[in-house]
Amino acid sequence: MNKLIILLAICTLGLANSHAGEGKKDKMKKWDEKVKKELNLTDEQSKEITEIKDKYNTELKGLMDQRNKLRKELADMTKQADTSENFNKTLTNKHNELQGVNKDLQDKRFVMLLETREILKPDQLAKMDKLFMKSKHKRWDKSKKRQSQEEAQQ
Repeated sequence: MNKLIILLAICTLGLANSHAGEGKKDKMKKWDEKVKKELNLTDEQSKEITEIKDKYNTELKGLMDQRNKLRKELADMTKQADTSENFNKTLTNKHNELQGVNKDLQDKRFVMLLETREILKPDQLAKMDKLFMKSKHKRWDKSKKRQSQEEAQQ
């Protein structure tokens, strides 16, 4: 299961590259190059993975934009003092709409994951698992540090 999550991250990271700021695009390019080197991807494998990312890029970006819009709307709505049954139904409907978009995103990413798995060799899957776990821990550490700093400022 970890390998599925890891492969999903590759697909997602590639998508982030398509709509990130210039600084993030540079980081994503470096990450893609690191993955290619560490996994010893052939040029053909790299090309196929890029084609998979490109194939789903627009649709995923649209879903992520929709998700972000719904998150903001829901956050704004929950700040209101209205506790009426009608408003709570509206909140529930907005939440359900957001959950539907999240499910669509997960499903699309999973399809990308399956397509990507078909390209990689077993030894590459194992290497990728280690690489992404290391990266995941770095992100976790940064997140905890940022959270501590925010709490200290409050």
